[in-house]
Amino acid sequence: MPPVAPKTTDTELHKLARAGALWPLLAACDTRLNEEPQCELARLYRGAALMGLGAGTLAARAIDGVGGDDADAIRQAARASPSGIAPDAAIATCQGNLDALGSAGDLLGASFDAWSDDVRAGRREFHRCRDGNV
Repeated sequence: MPPVAPKTTDTELHKLARAGALWPLLAACDTRLNEEPQCELARLYRGAALMGLGAGTLAARAIDGVGGDDADAIRQAARASPSGIAPDAAIATCQGNLDALGSAGDLLGASFDAWSDDVRAGRREFHRCRDGNV
């Protein structure tokens, strides 16, 4: 039988949050939420990490249903920092990346068309963080 992975603890989440390690905190929160979907601490820290990364729209969703002053502060900051990328901008960015690939990008043409249709239909959405990650 394979070894059981240790659970992500509150102490680990607190340590990452205090260190300001936003991407590792986000990953740890996701791991904890896979282990315990209703963990309010992980949901709150996930929202705080997303807000710290500049993804306000996602931060507000992450703390949906979480109460308290900290959650309210994240919600307030999130309203002032929407992070959604308009569908046309996402498609144009992707098209620019494919164009930059030259003939290698031609292999992705059919996939790009299907993806673009999904984006236009609202079946996919994108958010940009302060560091440029989408």
